[in-house]
Amino acid sequence: LEMTPDDMHDRIAHEFARIERSFGGDGVLHFGQIRARLNHFKWIIPQGSPMAGIGNDQQVVSLSNCVVVDSPEDSISGIFDKSKELAQLFKRRCGVGIDISTLRPQDAIVRNAARTSSGAWSFAEVYSNTANTIGQQGRRGALMISIDVRHPDVVHFIKMKSKLGKVEGANVSVRISDDFMEAVAFDKQWEMKFPVDDPNAPMYSTIRAKDLWDDLIEQATKHAEPGLLMWDNITKMLPADCYKQFKTVTTNPCGEIPLSPYDSCRLMVLNLKSFVDFPFTKHAQFDREKLQQVVREATRLSDDLVQLELEKIDAIIESTDDLEEIKLWNKLYKAALEGRRIGLGTTGVADMLACLGLRYDCQEAVDFIDSVFYDIKVAAYRESVQLSRERGSFPVWNWETEKHCEFFLDMPADLISDMIKYGRRNISILTLAPTGSVSIEAQVSSGGEPNFRNQGWRFRKMGYEEPSTPDRIDHAGVRWKKYRTYHRNVQQWRDLNPDKDLPEYFVESDQIDWQMRIKMQSAMQKHIDHSISSTINLPKGTTTDTVSELYLQAWSQDLKGVTVYVEGSRQGVLVSDEQMASTTHSKRPKILTADVFYPTILGEQWLLVVGLLEGKPYELFCGRINGTEQLHNMPRTIESAQVERKGQGRYDLELVNQKGTVIIEGFNLHLELPEQASLNRMISTALRHNVPIQFVVEQIGKSEGDFQSLSKVLARYLKRYIVDGLTREGKECPECHSDLGLVYQEGCLTCQSCGFAKCG
Repeated sequence: LEMTPDDMHDRIAHEFARIERSFGGDGVLHFGQIRARLNHFKWIIPQGSPMAGIGNDQQVVSLSNCVVVDSPEDSISGIFDKSKELAQLFKRRCGVGIDISTLRPQDAIVRNAARTSSGAWSFAEVYSNTANTIGQQGRRGALMISIDVRHPDVVHFIKMKSKLGKVEGANVSVRISDDFMEAVAFDKQWEMKFPVDDPNAPMYSTIRAKDLWDDLIEQATKHAEPGLLMWDNITKMLPADCYKQFKTVTTNPCGEIPLSPYDSCRLMVLNLKSFVDFPFTKHAQFDREKLQQVVREATRLSDDLVQLELEKIDAIIESTDDLEEIKLWNKLYKAALEGRRIGLGTTGVADMLACLGLRYDCQEAVDFIDSVFYDIKVAAYRESVQLSRERGSFPVWNWETEKHCEFFLDMPADLISDMIKYGRRNISILTLAPTGSVSIEAQVSSGGEPNFRNQGWRFRKMGYEEPSTPDRIDHAGVRWKKYRTYHRNVQQWRDLNPDKDLPEYFVESDQIDWQMRIKMQSAMQKHIDHSISSTINLPKGTTTDTVSELYLQAWSQDLKGVTVYVEGSRQGVLVSDEQMASTTHSKRPKILTADVFYPTILGEQWLLVVGLLEGKPYELFCGRINGTEQLHNMPRTIESAQVERKGQGRYDLELVNQKGTVIIEGFNLHLELPEQASLNRMISTALRHNVPIQFVVEQIGKSEGDFQSLSKVLARYLKRYIVDGLTREGKECPECHSDLGLVYQEGCLTCQSCGFAKCG
């Protein structure tokens, strides 16, 4: 029904203008003003759910980006009741967060056929499957699952996503407390208990806090999860958490909105790049007066968005005769009405800095961001106070209840005075979301994060009914389409400077010093009452020690949440040129060094030549030695060998030993290849496309036949190229059933727990 962004912006502006007229007052915004702010995604951008749902009479959907449900009751009924609530919310376009700390730990006694519980962590898979199953216009539901660091199942929870295919429909995070971090710092024992929030609950078990911390760090380094929610930092700096009925239980899927049960939030962002006048010139300057004006307007529209959501919830309730769904949405209606929570954020931070000639990780940039986000905070809270004068405060407002909240400590005295006198319209106001799709539409850097790549590849998840051929299908069956990307900010600079090299302030995320990255996030966080969705990108090879130090500094600098991504630790949506090359065919040099072996297979002499690229297997030739004299007389003592490609499927083999050099021309053509020749080609194809050698060995070792069969022999020779110490996670020991992971030693999988060794 809409063919252009202009059509959409007309629809949205008409609805906002309608709500503005209904409230009236001196500050009312008219259609033309609102439409100008939305135009070309330049100033104010409602995020995905509001953008899709405002004024949309074709679908009955919510405008809430984020919802949190109550933790499940500790029973089978309670667990699956939450699964139904997730499904109801997913189908209305909401992302959801749930904390499972209320569920009893593994091996706890239950009074049913199972006798003992499979544990809180095991039910994460139930909720993940619900998210994967319920489609939202061809996409899956977004889900966050968290657990408290005091829960006895926290170690299982931390490690569960190391198993391929586990809990893939959810992000997972651990709620970390200050006393746990102190136990890590002073190397103390950590007490697990259940229920976790009961001060009188008996101790369930103990663990060395540093051991638990090391497990968490290892998984984050290898798999980019779990994330950390610094729980005490979250609650002490969030005005909403001061109210009993708005006590925080977890966050939304991306971590930027900590919420109470059945509260929700609708997101809107400011495009900070647009506030830079004369970008990329010596006259570049940031328009602070304009920023404060637009923040006030965006705060007003954010409150209008609450009103529009209340109308949408009424429409949802009217559209269904499902009593459980009606009950659910009545809870959301009550929370939205009583708190009027909003989520005003920003996008284009990195682009704004580049336009001003500031490198993201310099101290000048950190100081500048500190001042900009302070201005946003003060302007937004002033407008919420003004809205309270015009429209009334949020119904449960009480200054005595929230006056000790640390977030108010550096607010201007006159603002606090006005807030005490007139109240505030919204219980909590600010956030910093990842703005993935929004940043693409606005052609700016994402959220508050540095630019990932100046150019690279993006993978887009394809819709279920999309007819085109996918470029990638992952192990979960999800189809992806790839396309080339060039960052718009860089293109604009090149248009102005066609013959110059790109300045160093166009820095990419993994080139940024992580300590400055934390300083930057800390500068933003102290002016944001909710939280920040943040992933710190780290180069390949980053050690667990570095990640541990990063997390410790994040906590000490009052960050509320942080996630790390070490390059290559998981498949991403954004991929660098180097990463793309690593998953495709590596071009063969004309000459490769080689290893030569003479296996005996079924009583006959064979030749095996393994070509090596950068010391790793790249191709192999394996066949019976027939009557060719050259092959029969090949030297058995060899100091070095190499394979030279001559074209038309012919390869020459050069062998060197103490007696001299022997060259066997077209050696591969003289090998007698049995029917299994296709195995040679398949293995070489896998090696050339950088499939890890341990997986190649594992797969060909599964072939039928005894130890003398071709596949078994090839597996035995190739396993010598497996590097000692590689872990095979997600595979439990067949002897003791430990899930600690198996480690390769001399090509054999060895259990770290009982020492069992499994050899091909």
